[in-house]
Amino acid sequence: MANRAWLIQGLDGLNPIFQTRLSMVVSEKKVCALLQQLAARHLSVDEILSGSIRRNMKGYRPLLEVKRDPGRRVVYYCGENPHYVAGVFTEQEFKEMGLNDPGRSIANTKKPGNREATRFNSF
Repeated sequence: MANRAWLIQGLDGLNPIFQTRLSMVVSEKKVCALLQQLAARHLSVDEILSGSIRRNMKGYRPLLEVKRDPGRRVVYYCGENPHYVAGVFTEQEFKEMGLNDPGRSIANTKKPGNREATRFNSF
C-alpha cells in the first residue's frame, strides 16, 4: 500500500490561506475536529455558539458542520467562506500536485480576516 497522508487546506474563495500535511496516524475523528476548530477561527462568538448546539435546538446554524464528500476519495470539509478541506492523498499524488516536501506548510501569518500574503512555515 502506498504511503498516504492527510492534506488540510484552508480556502478563502479560491485563494489558499492555509495548507499542511498530517500523518495518517491522526484519526478521521480528530481531523474533523481540527476542521471545526480551524473554521471557528473566522466566526463570532454567537456564530460559534449557534454552530455548536444540537441540530434540533432553536437557533442552531450549520456553521461548524463537517461534511464528507460523497466521492470515492476520503474528503471532509467545514465552514463557509473561508472554509477548510481535508483529504487523503498518496505520496505520488502529493508529488503530482507539487507538494512533495512533507515538512512545509502554508499558513496565514496574520489574524483571521486579514487578506495579507501568506508565507511558508516548517511544520
